[in-house]
Amino acid sequence: MIIFGICTFNRKEILEKSARSLYEVKGIESVTIRVYDDCSTEYDLEYLRKIFPTADKIVRSRKNGGADINTSIMYEDFLGSDADWLFNADSDLIYRTDIVECINKTLNKCNGFMTVFNCINHKTIGEKGDFLLKDSVGAAGCLLNREVVRLILSNIKYRKTGFDVGFSKLLRKKDYDLLSVKESLVQHIGVSGFNSRNINFDYGEAFICDSAINAEIIEDTFEKYVKSVQNYRSTNSWKIHNFVVSLPRRIKKYTRIAIEMIVDRDEK
Repeated sequence: MIIFGICTFNRKEILEKSARSLYEVKGIESVTIRVYDDCSTEYDLEYLRKIFPTADKIVRSRKNGGADINTSIMYEDFLGSDADWLFNADSDLIYRTDIVECINKTLNKCNGFMTVFNCINHKTIGEKGDFLLKDSVGAAGCLLNREVVRLILSNIKYRKTGFDVGFSKLLRKKDYDLLSVKESLVQHIGVSGFNSRNINFDYGEAFICDSAINAEIIEDTFEKYVKSVQNYRSTNSWKIHNFVVSLPRRIKKYTRIAIEMIVDRDEK
């Protein structure tokens, strides 16, 4: 059995889009859906039951702990189930309509861990069979079996920040390949969130947009992303970033000018 675990916190508009895409998935009734809400203020338990009508369980925290704490709560709950695999679905993803079929065909090819989100921001360091090898992965889009989840929870005690960064390092240290599909089976639509914002937007490579709903959502997301970048370019943060990025070029330029001035002085 596979559990689709979805961590939620506010961002109501994005969550509704994600839920619409999820229920377009062929064979979605064959997986177990569980929702883990991090004490959202924009909606309540009744709302979550409405947009996830087939959810097996909806867990709502009494206080906000942050994305990484909420993810670890989901992992702990998974170990208390009789499911074999956990799919870290998340609330700001949309889904290829054949994702369940693709996952079922792929599980026996990986050693307990893989991601179906070929994120451009996570470097590809090679290939292995049908998969790419990544140097790191984010939690969203990962498939983990019980052994891997148990390994992560028993080794990573600090879970307030950097949870997925930590388990990427841990799994590589334990000789697990960080396998990724080549064609993303999910796409990220959270332009601004806990780990993604403005010019550092996580986007899945080679995602096939195979439904009208997904096409509509991606078009809307792209427009919001362009606007967010334009707004960001007017802030002091962008000016600082732009200065730092161009600093090596500036140093080289001014060093060359200084050398030319010294040479010219010596010649005189």
